Amino acid sequence: MKKLSIGIILATLGTSVYASPNLEGYFQARELVNYAAGSLQKAKVDFIALDYAVAKLPAASQAQLVPFNTVLGEFSTNSSVSSSDATALLSRVNSKALSGQYVCRINSNGTVLAYSAENGEQCAADKYEKAALALAKKGDELRFFRSYSQGYFQTLTYKVDASSSDETVRLGYFNKHGGKWIGEAVKVVKGKAQINSTDVDTYDVIAYRDYNISSSKGVSPNTSISFTEQPFFITDEVTDLDSTGKSVHITKTKFSSLHQFDGPYRGRHIDSKGWFNWFNQDYVGQYEIGGKKVYAVSDTQNLVVKKDFSGAVDSWTRIDVDKADQGSGAGDWTMYMFNNTNNLIGESPTYCQIKAIAEGKPVVQLLSSTGVMTHPPITNCDQVDPGHTKKVIASFKDGNNKTVSVTSPKLKASAQHIMALGPIVDQGQKAKFTVQDARDLLSSTRYKAALAEMTPQFLSSKPHDILK
Repeated sequence: MKKLSIGIILATLGTSVYASPNLEGYFQARELVNYAAGSLQKAKVDFIALDYAVAKLPAASQAQLVPFNTVLGEFSTNSSVSSSDATALLSRVNSKALSGQYVCRINSNGTVLAYSAENGEQCAADKYEKAALALAKKGDELRFFRSYSQGYFQTLTYKVDASSSDETVRLGYFNKHGGKWIGEAVKVVKGKAQINSTDVDTYDVIAYRDYNISSSKGVSPNTSISFTEQPFFITDEVTDLDSTGKSVHITKTKFSSLHQFDGPYRGRHIDSKGWFNWFNQDYVGQYEIGGKKVYAVSDTQNLVVKKDFSGAVDSWTRIDVDKADQGSGAGDWTMYMFNNTNNLIGESPTYCQIKAIAEGKPVVQLLSSTGVMTHPPITNCDQVDPGHTKKVIASFKDGNNKTVSVTSPKLKASAQHIMALGPIVDQGQKAKFTVQDARDLLSSTRYKAALAEMTPQFLSSKPHDILK
């Protein structure tokens, strides 16, 4: 595996245990690229003893001790990290490694397998599922396995294609509920584009969630899939072309998703129960602000329709000011950008709250007489309608349930950046996403391939199997 970056490892120690961060569209794809890379780097640390066992130890019928100093030396050599830094790092993420670990190392049908074990334990291939950690190597693919309490399993696979050098990371989180596997799966492929005879990184992202189960907690059964329409690259020139024809500039693709859920759903034109399709497509544009080229979502298109396409349709584009009958406005673009950028989807600060954060003013929540939060017009954020009261708030909860202060310098800088971007972004200029577009997406080769890639895992008897 490639040498590790200590900076990347340290930055990912607090990563959420969920495969798909609670973000939308383009923001989810962007985050998943970083998340997959960070998860791989973190796994290399968490599984340090098993990685050593797979690479260096012979197969044996009984658990073997992996000494800390031996592992440390190997880790330092392969990661360009000093022994002292490596020791400090390991003490934070895998303190058991500091005293050495017992591992089982066996061969099984062409696969090299190692899993965490106890002193004196007899080793067998079918025991790894009961271990906290396991690592398998088959050919040029590494497969990481982690078992949590209550039957949760996490898998990560990493492979470098021998011919193309493409790197593929797959993440899976699985749990059995009522005899059915549910959870999340992600695939990120890092490839290469040829632009003016220079190699440029490309990315291809698919994310899938399956929670199609009855819930006693009021959560609707649902599934979702998100994907990039083509592998993409990012360069300063939006006119750049990949001479291999395999990828496009980020401004030339779309970030699509389909969320299917069992209602009820109440929208602008729909108030009904049953299964619904919620389509989303994000377009990304390049803009210049403060002398720097930056990327932002220019259009984020939404369409909601019954799963069988019967009845009324809700369709809108997130923009800051209403245009025609798009069912948007009230600062929707600013909220989408800010709340996704800062992982504040759950609480979703309003346009006026974001403006207050940018200006360093008190952040106010408006409540009706019945306690319902309302929005003032974005042209007059100080307006308080009769019967409403102001409540000054000090913080929000992000998607990882962490408290984020409204006076955070990072949050303020983000708010200022997005408020400055708003007037120069060509919001809502793309053709509106239609029912025919939705039908075309469902019949597209890309959608069908993405679905075929991700869904079989959840139909398998053992989606977390690293020996298959």
